[in-house]
Amino acid sequence: MPHVAVATADHYSGVFSRPGALVRTPGGNVEDVARYKTAGLSWLLLNAEHADWYTVRMRCAQQQIPCGLWLHCRTVDQLRDLIYRNAAAHSIVGVNVEAELRTTLTPAVIRRLIDESGYQGEVAVITYGWIQNDVDMAPLADLPVMLECFPADDPNLWDEETRTVKWADCETHARQLGVQHPMLLMQAYRRQPLGWGRPSWYPAVSPRHVYTLDDATGENGPIEDWLP
Repeated sequence: MPHVAVATADHYSGVFSRPGALVRTPGGNVEDVARYKTAGLSWLLLNAEHADWYTVRMRCAQQQIPCGLWLHCRTVDQLRDLIYRNAAAHSIVGVNVEAELRTTLTPAVIRRLIDESGYQGEVAVITYGWIQNDVDMAPLADLPVMLECFPADDPNLWDEETRTVKWADCETHARQLGVQHPMLLMQAYRRQPLGWGRPSWYPAVSPRHVYTLDDATGENGPIEDWLP
């Protein structure tokens, strides 16, 4: 039985169907939750490697914005711990897996761990923009999968002629591997040679999500510019 009843083979209507953002570190601009709600953000995932999220959590509760934890999980124990930490207080969780999809945390293993946990909240998987060609994503077909369309990390995702990210290619490839609910995750952080991520790199699809909120409040424009 699915852990949440928000998805079918061709439709997903849960929390992650609306725009949101991942947050890297507490403090500063990321605590202005009321502004982000007004701008159109509907959820926040907070980096589980930090503990001091009290202010953000309190303000999310006041604004009725779902929040939870996200973590780059590399082992079974890390994923189990992430779900356990979310179970008591959070209705959403972000499971970031990249190279691990071919090794320690295959889609089948992730599916089993989620089901065994009894977690009743919503789970989003966060992974490479171009998922490895030999990975069978079918066990996670009911979950939203955020594709890291980060040209700073994968230059193959960048179209120099149009200065845009190849989102359509990433989405099509993910569906071919069994992803039913692919979602765009945008790079806001700065890395050479492209510098700061820019909203103009990305199509105005809905939803589209931001990595990270910390970076989308600086030189590359306000958070409002990142939302469709």
